[in-house]
Amino acid sequence: DVQKSGVGEGNPEALTVLDKKLKTLSQTIDEQNNTIADLRKQVSQVTAVAPEVRAAPRHIALVLAVVELQQASRRSAAFPDALRPVVALSPPGSSDALNVLAAYASTGVASEDELRRIFPKAADRIVDAGQEKAGAWWQKVVDQLSGLVTLRRVGEVQGAAPGDIVARAEVRLQNNDLQGAVSTLGELSGAPAAAAEGWLKQAKARLAVDRAVATVQAETFGALSKAAARP
Repeated sequence: DVQKSGVGEGNPEALTVLDKKLKTLSQTIDEQNNTIADLRKQVSQVTAVAPEVRAAPRHIALVLAVVELQQASRRSAAFPDALRPVVALSPPGSSDALNVLAAYASTGVASEDELRRIFPKAADRIVDAGQEKAGAWWQKVVDQLSGLVTLRRVGEVQGAAPGDIVARAEVRLQNNDLQGAVSTLGELSGAPAAAAEGWLKQAKARLAVDRAVATVQAETFGALSKAAARP
């Protein structure tokens, strides 16, 4: 007879741990696939015009620096080393996007994966802030229990209660719609809105960095195309 051990029907905790690890691995693979797709897109754009601008290595160097900046700025880490060459190679009078990036480069901003990871705790705080205080005689019991678990709604639910708003925001966040999640949480008011400020501040910083990088990319490829069009 062979005795089974480890993960199995008799070890539900191990199954839960394994499931979490598989989900984390899947998210990591998806992120890497997205990164590879972005790099391929960038390379194809460079390749399309590179033959006509062989005499302009500065433009090529800027494109490569911008690609590196895009990758570095997506992580939850500082990115001054990635921004520095972009600033040095960009022509005078570049857009304010570089100033926006400079404001965040030394500290970095939370990645979208990190924002998704910390959202459940932020959501619990928002829902807790929106709950009305219960009657005095069992208020102490409620307060004690609330410290152990917070129940909140999930999914695309209707309603204007803080829990309803948080549920809709979470759906958008899970669907990679960070702007949608931020806009939805903007429907909060009072104490729940105050409880959401911490997460919202990080999310808005991520959106600002992503928009700034997109602007720098557009300007860089526009300049490269103009260089290629010159006789």
